Amino acid sequence: MKKMNEQETELYFRKGFEIILNNAKEQIESAKILAKEKKYAPAIALLIIAAEEAMKGQTAYTQLFFPNAPEIDFSKYYKDHKTKLEGIRSTILITELLDKSFEIITNEIINKKEDEDNNTAYNRGIKKFTDYLTDLAENGNEEFDNELEWWKHAKGLKEDCLYVRKNGKSWHNPQNINKKLYDKTLLYYM
Repeated sequence: MKKMNEQETELYFRKGFEIILNNAKEQIESAKILAKEKKYAPAIALLIIAAEEAMKGQTAYTQLFFPNAPEIDFSKYYKDHKTKLEGIRSTILITELLDKSFEIITNEIINKKEDEDNNTAYNRGIKKFTDYLTDLAENGNEEFDNELEWWKHAKGLKEDCLYVRKNGKSWHNPQNINKKLYDKTLLYYM
């Protein structure tokens, strides 16, 4: 296969990003239709698969800017479910921390005293964010921890939603998965 030039590479990953995100949107719409029909197990599985697709889309988008980054094995994000789910957990963590840092620091700058300069307010915001990180490390955050824990088990949940399996002396039946679990999936998915 001929090596792509910079413009071809950009077009390739832009197209991939577009196709992947459209596929994820289609999966979400299909999941909603299934849920309306009270078919919660395949709806949950599709939501998790859509999240994996979105992670793949994020990978394609990243490769637009770093197409030859040798330290990143992008191929795993395209085919390995575990890698995609770990990527989702990392993205949640990074996004949560960036949002919180922005919230804390911006709040300090916006609410600074009249005679105070922005640097002082910024430094106070950095200190408060550092305190937040320390508290998070020492005490955790139940809602945040629950979300990360949920995604840690998403692969197993997806399989539970798709496959009948032996469960000791009985059988696991995906058709027994209910709206409550679907609603919990929506909580962490959206």
